[in-house]
Amino acid sequence: MNLAATFGAGLDFLSQKRPFGTQGTAHGDHMGQEFNAGAQASLPMMLGGVTVTPRVGLRYAYFHANGFSEKGAGGQNLSVGTDNARSLQPYADIALDKAFGDALRPIDAEFRIGYAHELLDANRAVSVASQDGTLFMASGTSLPRGYLTAGASVTLHPRKNLDVSLSYDTVVDTTHASAQEGRIRVGYRF
Repeated sequence: MNLAATFGAGLDFLSQKRPFGTQGTAHGDHMGQEFNAGAQASLPMMLGGVTVTPRVGLRYAYFHANGFSEKGAGGQNLSVGTDNARSLQPYADIALDKAFGDALRPIDAEFRIGYAHELLDANRAVSVASQDGTLFMASGTSLPRGYLTAGASVTLHPRKNLDVSLSYDTVVDTTHASAQEGRIRVGYRF
């Protein structure tokens, strides 16, 4: 069994614009901070010539955006409160690995599929004040509860000290959220 953990933090520089034609464009710059942590357990098993690796884990993320006041559109400018978002997702996935080729030029292929479920509040709202002081709540985009992911990768070893990997991962659009990512990685050992 393999155990892994990760921690991360980030500082975000945020900017937004709202055009109002001849009245100008309301714009605001502000900062955000984020923190994330995760833990995972996996158990690789050989079944025939395929390595099957089930994984279970838990990931947590927190994002805080500072409040700010817009400029540039006179009476259309808003004062925006802080924005906080928290996410706690247990997840499970499985990876299937298969080696092809020969000892001189092996090829590794992997297929992945997984599911994560959001446990915390998926609805977001930010407090906003107009120029005359009227307060109201601006609803943000609600986040989906379930995330189905899939991916595949191929790693080629054209030389003993050279690896080339191609991979593609996606969050399947099961609600109103989707993402796609492609990567090319070249590794050379001196």
